[in-house]
Amino acid sequence: MKKPRRDPQLIEIAGRNWLVSQLIQCGIEVATPERDKGVDLIAYVETQRFRACRIQIKVSTGSAFVAHREQYDGMLMVYIWHIDKPQETVAFAMRTWQARRIITANRWDKNQAWKRKNGYWRKSRVAVDSEFYKRYLQDRKMDMKKWKPTILGASTSPARKDNRSAPPRRPKLP
Repeated sequence: MKKPRRDPQLIEIAGRNWLVSQLIQCGIEVATPERDKGVDLIAYVETQRFRACRIQIKVSTGSAFVAHREQYDGMLMVYIWHIDKPQETVAFAMRTWQARRIITANRWDKNQAWKRKNGYWRKSRVAVDSEFYKRYLQDRKMDMKKWKPTILGASTSPARKDNRSAPPRRPKLP
């Protein structure tokens, strides 16, 4: 007998709330945008200067990796697996460009699903003993000690107009 399909909105809400709890426990403040334009959460830290990070969450009751070709530029991608099993729930985090590099490294960017407008690629059922997991995800597995440096590393400050890791260029003088 086939299992009934779970409501995807409830899965996303559960994942978002799980992540909010993790971040708050690490001393990171969280804001939820009123409208959904791709940013699921904004995590921020107020140190000597305000540092904020836009987050796109991908939640699964299983274990899935997904990357989008055109969406979510400059965001931190947070993948939450096994949200329906609290003892097994785990998260991985990476910048959008890092997720896209994984796609390219595996040559999935040659697939039509990736090439089309708003293209994406999804790898379902990633086993923790798989080569894919060991090569691309194991080091990105999050724990309470990794959240703050990850958020700060992916953050922007009001002085920066972009979310790249390179320093802004100085204007050329005449």
